[in-house]
Amino acid sequence: MRQLVIARQGRGTFHFDTRRRVWEKVDETPADAAVVPDGHDARNVFYHDPGSGHGLLVDFSSQSIWSYDPDRAAWHQQVPVGDPMPAGKRMLAYLDHEYGVLVVIEDRGVWAYRYR
Repeated sequence: MRQLVIARQGRGTFHFDTRRRVWEKVDETPADAAVVPDGHDARNVFYHDPGSGHGLLVDFSSQSIWSYDPDRAAWHQQVPVGDPMPAGKRMLAYLDHEYGVLVVIEDRGVWAYRYR
């Protein structure tokens, strides 16, 4: 178990080591680069995927999904196949542990994504 808290601010990624009680900036991507998601608490949700140990970030503003490998401090944009993620102003997301899927809800539309 990593005992790690991962946080985003703008284009930066930070790790908090709960054993040492120390924050560390692990990624400093330029603001205009599209290789990492923009970190914003009102437009993103970030969940731990227990199957892979990676983080899954949903960016509501761009309707995109990103995975984060904490061992490599690396972001990867996912390219879901099938129907597009819903778009709207009142979106919610959660990780359904029973089915192993990330669920995005907008009004009555429900969209699910299984990370592999």
